[in-house]
Amino acid sequence: MANSLKNVLQTVGSHLSDNLICTDGLSQIAQIGNLLPNFPTISDAIFECHLGSSTPRTDFSIAFSTLNQGRETLVDSSKTLANLSYASSVWDKIHNFSAHWANIKSPLYENVKNIWLEFDVDQQFLGVPEPSLFFGTQNIIGQKENLSSSNQNSIIAESKWVADEALSLLFNSFLKEEVKQHLLTCFESLPSDGEVFQIGVMLPRKSESKAIRLCAEDIANEQILDYLNNIGWSDSSNQLSSLLSNLSSVVDEIKLNFAIEDKIFPKIGLECYLYKQPINSPKWKLFQDYLIKNKLCTLDQANAILNWSGFLKEKHTKQLKQDNFVKASAFDSSKFKSVIARRLHHIKIVYQPNKPLQAKAYLWFGHRWLSKDGKFQESI
Repeated sequence: MANSLKNVLQTVGSHLSDNLICTDGLSQIAQIGNLLPNFPTISDAIFECHLGSSTPRTDFSIAFSTLNQGRETLVDSSKTLANLSYASSVWDKIHNFSAHWANIKSPLYENVKNIWLEFDVDQQFLGVPEPSLFFGTQNIIGQKENLSSSNQNSIIAESKWVADEALSLLFNSFLKEEVKQHLLTCFESLPSDGEVFQIGVMLPRKSESKAIRLCAEDIANEQILDYLNNIGWSDSSNQLSSLLSNLSSVVDEIKLNFAIEDKIFPKIGLECYLYKQPINSPKWKLFQDYLIKNKLCTLDQANAILNWSGFLKEKHTKQLKQDNFVKASAFDSSKFKSVIARRLHHIKIVYQPNKPLQAKAYLWFGHRWLSKDGKFQESI
């Protein structure tokens, strides 16, 4: 069977402007594709494009879900890569984590929705590239009304697996009590309906290898600053409030990500979402102007983001005809067509007190089923 991911990367790479990625960067990402399993097991992938610079830099992420035997595929692939990487412990940790995820007796089996592997592409690869790992969580949600002792116990019970199993596997050791307590404070302080939807560890980064990344959503924009203050974050410049106000007027939704150990790191990410793709979004021009005015993005980069969205039918691409797309699309081709879809996922504004802002565009692509009425289906 042909390597589907490699073929998909060749195809979608032609739609990514050289204002967002350089030839060497795409070549390095293709090397990752050579090592990893077939699409559509990996049903979601993202180019992470650093904006504002005339020298493009693009990182790469892929997801494994519970569909299409994603768990089992990651277990097998990570074991092979762990054997290839010799002295590195990163792939050993990923293999161990994925093996627990695939084990029905492990709390990870029911509580982890997906796993994302994130590769930094900022130098020539020597040997097997090492990714960071993020896992999608369930049921870590802010409580209604005032937090009673029973609600607090519920939060502790629902999230116990995160520290005791998931993060212990990734750190290869038990978390310190002060780190566990700070993690629980982040969960308990969520406003009503707020949710931690992803947790990650930047495994290859020595400066962050002991830090825990948390991604939270459904926190109202006007509650973000209060939430950060409640978990111990501080801002001597007092600029975040005005930044949130500015962004709220030009985007549809803001999600929050940040890192903790026994304290919260000063750098935070504000993930900015548009409900419609830029070409159809009434706010895109306002957001684009804001990014360009603040030197977070060039006009050429903004136009490249605008032109990214679209989809490609499998039958129009010779490379994809050679692999498992043909077999899959024949399953019910009268109702659904196999396509590779592309869209802007979000743009992240990186904020750190007394530091210049930074911006990154997250350009998603993935295998989907297109129905006759033009709607995308996750699976059939």
